Amino acid sequence: NSLGVSGLYSAAADAAPPAYSPDFNSAYEARIAVSTGEIYVLSISNFANDYVSGYSLIFSATSPIAYSVPGSSVTWGSSTSNDWNNAGNWGGCSPPSCTINAVLSSGGAQPVINSNANVKDLTINAGATLTINAGVTLTVCGDLVNNGNLIMSSSSTLLFNNGSVAQSITGSFTGANKIGNLTITKTGGSVTLNNAIDIGGNLTTSNSTSILNANNQILKLAGNFS
Repeated sequence: NSLGVSGLYSAAADAAPPAYSPDFNSAYEARIAVSTGEIYVLSISNFANDYVSGYSLIFSATSPIAYSVPGSSVTWGSSTSNDWNNAGNWGGCSPPSCTINAVLSSGGAQPVINSNANVKDLTINAGATLTINAGVTLTVCGDLVNNGNLIMSSSSTLLFNNGSVAQSITGSFTGANKIGNLTITKTGGSVTLNNAIDIGGNLTTSNSTSILNANNQILKLAGNFS
């Protein structure tokens, strides 16, 4: 619909919900009667949008539809924009945070982080690329997995600081995938290496409770350790 919204609302067609002005009446059809156990397939087609930038499905509080609340994980998908903080690039959902996992997949435009950001678990799948620009800190509140490509400026930082939660670094972090700077600031637990890593800048463990468990892995450090 050219108005940007559409739905089934009233007993009669051409009646928009109270949240919309009468100008949106023509976007709404009459609601349909449903019976227990019936299954409906919603097909959205012929829409103009950016790749998988998303749309919203809104059910009323009395709707007899069983559906799940959006989960705690978002998947990157964009054909043109590489802005990490753009909700449209995450399927219209909120960008990653300390409570929201992020999954990066191959194809389309790949994400670039231009300002400080947070993520819970971060998974970079094969063929995907994450770029973290100069001076930027990405705070990882959970685990970090790289099976694709990580491009970090020598002045960018990965920060692990989630209290006493056990965290881990897994995958490819050597050579071109090296970490810029790695900082650990924790009140307990540890950050465990499951593979070898290269650090192009500095490694900082901020206090006696900020523990990096090398786990018999090789760590190459180009900068300072403190």
